[in-house]
Amino acid sequence: MGFEPFQDALQKAASSYGVAREFRAIRVYRAFKQVLPIIFEGNEEAPQALAKTTFKEGVLTIKVPNSVWANEVMIKRELILEALRSQLQTQDASIKIKELKTQIH
Repeated sequence: MGFEPFQDALQKAASSYGVAREFRAIRVYRAFKQVLPIIFEGNEEAPQALAKTTFKEGVLTIKVPNSVWANEVMIKRELILEALRSQLQTQDASIKIKELKTQIH
């Protein structure tokens, strides 16, 4: 009898309870929080300014406080996507980020 990896069991449980989409969004959010200090190294405001995200149907939306932050995120868009894809590849290769958007809140 073999053992199933815990991550796989969590994914199956999330699917069976109908919360798989939310579970993926949480994983993307956690990966984003991990890469944020690397991408915005030296900018101590970034973690608070970019703390809110949504992930739905492959689109990561980062809620930003103003157009300056929206521009900063878009300038670093490819770095963010590359770092997230790399981070998620090691955690859950089934999560695919197709697009990154910003939303001023």
